[in-house]
Parts: sequence; structure tokens; C-alpha cells
Amino acid sequence: MRCTFVGYGRLCLWLPLVVICLLAGGCQQEHKEQDLLQIRSTNEHSTGKKKVIFVLVDSLMAQSIERGMEQNELPTFRYLIEHGQYYPDMVSSFPTMSVSIDSTLLTGSYPEGHHLPGLTWYPNNGKKVIGYGSGPFEILRRGTKPVLTHALRDLNGKHLNPDLPTLYEDLHRLGITSGAVNGLVYRGMTEHQLNLPAPISELFSLAQPIVVKGPDFLAFGALSNPLDGKTDLPDGPTDRLGFNDRYAVEVAKYLIRTHQLPDFLLIYLPDLDGKLHKHGPSDRKGIRETDRRLRELLEAYDSHEKALNDTILIVAGDSGMSKVLPKDQKPVIHLPKLLQRYRVLPAGETIDKSTEIALAVNDTMAYVYSLKPEVTLEGWPIF
Repeated sequence: MRCTFVGYGRLCLWLPLVVICLLAGGCQQEHKEQDLLQIRSTNEHSTGKKKVIFVLVDSLMAQSIERGMEQNELPTFRYLIEHGQYYPDMVSSFPTMSVSIDSTLLTGSYPEGHHLPGLTWYPNNGKKVIGYGSGPFEILRRGTKPVLTHALRDLNGKHLNPDLPTLYEDLHRLGITSGAVNGLVYRGMTEHQLNLPAPISELFSLAQPIVVKGPDFLAFGALSNPLDGKTDLPDGPTDRLGFNDRYAVEVAKYLIRTHQLPDFLLIYLPDLDGKLHKHGPSDRKGIRETDRRLRELLEAYDSHEKALNDTILIVAGDSGMSKVLPKDQKPVIHLPKLLQRYRVLPAGETIDKSTEIALAVNDTMAYVYSLKPEVTLEGWPIF
């Protein structure tokens, strides 16, 4: 099998869950996680050590920060830069899709090592293309049940290379506590449960609960909320089930104020990416909102100075963003038309002996898999 890729892609993983839960009238969290008890008992051995908070901001770019600072719109970013270290020339791993980048960050390996090359990809000698949800039409074509199963159970449980340790697993072995808030890649060594409402699990025949392994503390929107009943979080259907910046920051603020931070906490902030996709890379509203969320995080401490004295705070973007040509300039590559001479696997279908090409389209990036030795794409202009 040979594979060629073109373009780049982004994340739209949680759309199926939002649509499903709106139809069901909302998602209710019934299982009570014991994460805080686990953190409290283990943290007794790490008193006095600085905590590490890693804030991963989707599509945070140096040019947005610098442009906002020039306009005096980003006081929190300015404060952090003046009191820390600023690296504007970081290079993302490739392909630039959140699930692949996060896997690289948490394993120290590129996709050939961690085995998650995109939101949609084809496993060698597999029967179907795997998809975690890169858009509403792609989800409908593949089927909601397989998309949910791959995204909620298989991504961390099977597809992420089981022979390659994650940061959470390494920290656990060292006796260091860890946590994740809305991180897409979270495999660790502590058992947790993801819960969908009964009507949804019954509709798609999904076994309840979905048992996963993650860090000591795992907040995953409304599906795994260890703070349920302790603090009010925006995790309803209209809040994207908690997969938003406010949810993530509120969870971190609670842990800070109650002195229950794990030794390492990753916080994933997705909202900036959506603003930039809607309004373009030059939009400044999204970065201003990110600045406000970071300020809220610092204000959870008694002072900004105490925040920096008590915590190693890392703020990073996962990748950049480029402009796409307007629609009238035909920016779309019609792969099925270009490959019409071959037998291309339809989305959601099973590969058979006649299939020559499999496509794994990740929004504006695509893998083109040649499944037969005689089918070659060499010499094609776009490849």
C-alpha cells in the first residue's frame, strides 16, 4: 500500500455529540468520578513542588499575539511574556491536525511512531477508513455509531500506539500526579468512565459506560465531569457539552482555589480555532477572548505574582492557519473526479478485492491510499 497526502486539515470531532444530545434533550452525567480523592491522596507526597499547567490553545499564532500587543489588546499575554520566555518560531509537527499534534506532544513521536496520522485515515490492511469526525457530512456518510466508537473508545484505547508510552503514563510510573481537561489524547493508567445519555447509547447500541484509561484527573466535557455537583460548569448541549474554553478554565480555577491541582495539568482551549476559521487568520476577537481566559486563570491565585511563583505556566499553540482562496477562485480539489479512472472506495463502505483507491479526507487535507501495486499516482501534478 502506498499513501500520498495533500493540503492540511483541522478538527471537528465533537459535532456528532452535540447534534445527538440536542436531539435527546441534553446529556446528563450520572457517574461520579473519584479523581479528586486520587489527586488528594497522591499529592500529599509532592507538597512544596511547583505545579505545571500546560495550556494548549488551538491555532494560537505568534503573529496574532504580536499584532494584538501592538494594539494594546492583550495585557495577559504581555504580562506572561515580560515575566517569562517567549518563543515565536516554534514549528508544528505534520500533519497539522489536532489529534496528530497532541499525540506527538504527549508521546514525543511523529505519526509514524504514535500511529494517529489524522482525523480520517486508513489502517494498513484494514477493511474500512477510520474517521473520528471531520465534518457533518463525513460523519453521516460513515455512520454516527462507528464515528462515536472510534472517537470515544478506540482513539486512545486502540489506535494510539500501545507500545509507545504517553506523558501521563510516564508521570504515573514516577509517582507524579497528572490531569487533563478536554485533551483529545489522554491515555494514562487510571480508569475512568465516559457516559452518554441512555437514549443515545440505546439508539446506537453503545455499551454504557465507556471505560477508558487516562491521567489521575480527567475532565472530558459532560462525558466525564469529576466536578459534577461541586461547581457549576458550562457543559450543556448549547455549550458544546463542555468542550469550550470557559469549561476548561473553570475546571482549572476550581482546582487552583481548592489547592487540588495535580503536579501536571493539561488544559485544551478550542475556541480560538473556530473564530479564525469563521473570520480568517486576521481576526483579533478570538485572541482577545483567549487573553481574558488566561487572565481568569491567573486571578484564581491570590495574585499574578503568586501564580508565577507557585506554578510553571506554559501556553502554546498547536499549529498555525493560512488563508484559503475565495470560492470564486476554485480552491477545492475534486479528488473523486481526478481519480474517476480508478475504483475509489465510497465513504463508509468496506474495502473489497476490486477497490483500488481509498481516500481519507481531513477537511482541507487528504490522504490518497493506493491499495494495489499496479496503481501508481506518480507524475500527477497535485501529488
